[in-house]
Amino acid sequence: MILKNVQSATRLEQVNAGAFVVLYQALRVPPHILLCFDGRLYSLSIAGRFPKQSLEALWRNAIIKNVPLVFFEWKLPTSVENAEDLAADILNKYNRVIPYETTCLDPIRETIGTLHNDDQIRKAPFIFTMLNHMFHSGMVGNVLELNCSMNKGTLHLPEYQAEDVANAALKAIESFKQRQKV
Repeated sequence: MILKNVQSATRLEQVNAGAFVVLYQALRVPPHILLCFDGRLYSLSIAGRFPKQSLEALWRNAIIKNVPLVFFEWKLPTSVENAEDLAADILNKYNRVIPYETTCLDPIRETIGTLHNDDQIRKAPFIFTMLNHMFHSGMVGNVLELNCSMNKGTLHLPEYQAEDVANAALKAIESFKQRQKV
């Protein structure tokens, strides 16, 4: 996916208010996907669901470890509070990422698709598919990056297949199990 007119995020304040779709490890196949509402992150991983996590903590980690982040400003059809409430309710329907069954994208596309009453978003198989539709539908405002390689405001995000997502989840589960043994 090629993104144009991407701006560099130099301060947390640029992304700490409003709603964003966030790609963590944005250049990895696949990236981890989160929703952000006024600095509170919502995500699903192999370790479980994570509501109301701190964007500030994620930001600090990204700065220290040089982790690529991309923030897609989401033009909400409702208030941040209403969107966040729906995101929390939807996230609570999921337990964790399950290879070949549930991904970190699932609660995000369900939230966005529900708020916009958009079946193309609800059925998007990948983040780049969903984002392309959001761009074409005028749902995305500014795009900001941290720690990504850009060329004159252009950023290339990798595209991938379902097998790549499942393999990444299986690898993450194995890594998680190993850390639990320590």
